[in-house]
Amino acid sequence: MGSAVANYLRNYLDDGAAVGIISFSSAANILADMTVIDGEASRDALIDAVPVVAGGGTSIGAGIQACAQVSVTNSHMSSY
Repeated sequence: MGSAVANYLRNYLDDGAAVGIISFSSAANILADMTVIDGEASRDALIDAVPVVAGGGTSIGAGIQACAQVSVTNSHMSSY
């Protein structure tokens, strides 16, 4: 899982894209707040936040709620 996300972050997203990372299992956790990609350092920080293994449940509702929280908190960002 982590290598696919790392590949996507490193090779497919353009500078200026805004990305946040949320994990969810039995609960949701915000692993990286919304970050505007502006070079290798921001890409590396996001990649470092990605879990290496998947596990647990699939509380998609909690994941969506955390996503909405990140979106509201970062509504001032115009690039997403």
